Amino acid sequence: MKGKRIFRKTAALCVLLALLLPAAVSAQETESPGADSLVLETVVTGTAGMVNGGKAEAELPDGNTITTESEELQDGLLLVVELAEEQDGSVFSWIQELLKGKATKLRAYDIYFVDSSGMRYEIKESLRITISLNGGYSRPVIYYVDKEEGAGLLKSSVSGDRISFETGTFQSSYYVLGERTQDTGPGPMPDPSPDPSPTAAPTVVPTVTPTAAPTPIPVPDNYPDGSVVQPDGSIRTPDGTVIAPDGTITLPDGTKLPPDENGKKPSIDKDGTVTEPDGTVYHTDGSIQASDGAYLRPATPWLEMAEVYGTGNQVRAVLSGPAAGVQGYDYVISKNINCIKDKDYLSVSKNILLTETNFRYIQKGTYYVYCHAWVRGKDGKKVFSKWSNYKEVTVTAVTPSTPKITRVKVKGNNVTVTYTQSKDAAGYDLVLGSAARKVYGELRPVSYGARVKKVKNGNTVTVTFRNVKAGTYYAGLHAWNRTSEDGKKVFSPWSNVKKVTVK
Repeated sequence: MKGKRIFRKTAALCVLLALLLPAAVSAQETESPGADSLVLETVVTGTAGMVNGGKAEAELPDGNTITTESEELQDGLLLVVELAEEQDGSVFSWIQELLKGKATKLRAYDIYFVDSSGMRYEIKESLRITISLNGGYSRPVIYYVDKEEGAGLLKSSVSGDRISFETGTFQSSYYVLGERTQDTGPGPMPDPSPDPSPTAAPTVVPTVTPTAAPTPIPVPDNYPDGSVVQPDGSIRTPDGTVIAPDGTITLPDGTKLPPDENGKKPSIDKDGTVTEPDGTVYHTDGSIQASDGAYLRPATPWLEMAEVYGTGNQVRAVLSGPAAGVQGYDYVISKNINCIKDKDYLSVSKNILLTETNFRYIQKGTYYVYCHAWVRGKDGKKVFSKWSNYKEVTVTAVTPSTPKITRVKVKGNNVTVTYTQSKDAAGYDLVLGSAARKVYGELRPVSYGARVKKVKNGNTVTVTFRNVKAGTYYAGLHAWNRTSEDGKKVFSPWSNVKKVTVK
């Protein structure tokens, strides 16, 4: 559907904007309900969505949705998404030729914002863009295509049937969704013709002409397949590594590796591995090795899945496999998709030696799971890898609140336990253990045998154990309900533990 916003302005302003708006954004005057004003309609040729709370979503005619997120996005801006093939067939043909051998099933998007005056709004910070896949891609990738920066692969993550990526500095680009191939990519990007209109939007639509292509500069044979030469003479590899003419190599995370004091340059091999003159090796998996082979930083882990597990309020996170150079992992879960940046974690599972972990007592809601690997440095402190991709998981079960034992009374061989009522509880399980110890990080009674009371009423707050033999015991309980999808008990955390002696 076409995006449309209506702003009330004076007649003079309407005429002025009609002269200034670019071709993809036009102004129209219509009669206002009031007698003394006109209505300015800003009409866009692409699909549009309004920004609200730093987010905007546009649904394309084919059913795909594109969502943008940024703290810089102001309410009232209009997100516009145009398909390159609908803008200009020659532009899409140029993009197809540029990415030939790198990706198939291409969908090229021109994504920008329009303010209330109808002019394009420049976004200076990185955007997070999410595109729905609708089951059409098994190995989706995102490329940027830009007249000055060239073409390159953007780091992305796939969750469910959506792919997400950060735009970084490539905000004058087309963003191209495609199916990854193993073939080599094309040569240098052609130089598009300049924008003929000084008042048009800043995104320049390139025009392919045989005489506009620059003289190709050969990429060395030992460089990664798909590397392209930039207008400034530097070479960009598919993963975003840049080799400057002076030999300085800039890694995708911004780390610069210049020649050493003797002028010896760092090198890059066919698979993208970079080696400094002193022998330090930077692998494409994110790991760094010293010249003696010791890992200075482990590889970036990859989350294979996150799923609801066990009693319905547990989440299990599983990696695709061990990360190179790893000594351990820290996993986090949060309701905030930007929890890494905001350091906003619901729970942290630290010092895990396995490629999976469980988060317990996760309340109903949607969550995001991340992981990073670590290795101990020479000073004994953790050196972390980059954070993994994230996995989204939705918990439908409701976790009861934690009950608290308020009183334990002994009368002869009977022990009466009084506790607080738990919210969302359908019942309680109480035990008298002969010992107490931590299990999965919780202090709770153990070795209770038959000393168990199962209460099937969430309003009951007093239970008596009868005919208890003389000895020392530890009382504890947890609440439960059956809100899990399979109807099994969903437990609360364990209550406090009370020590009791029967004489």
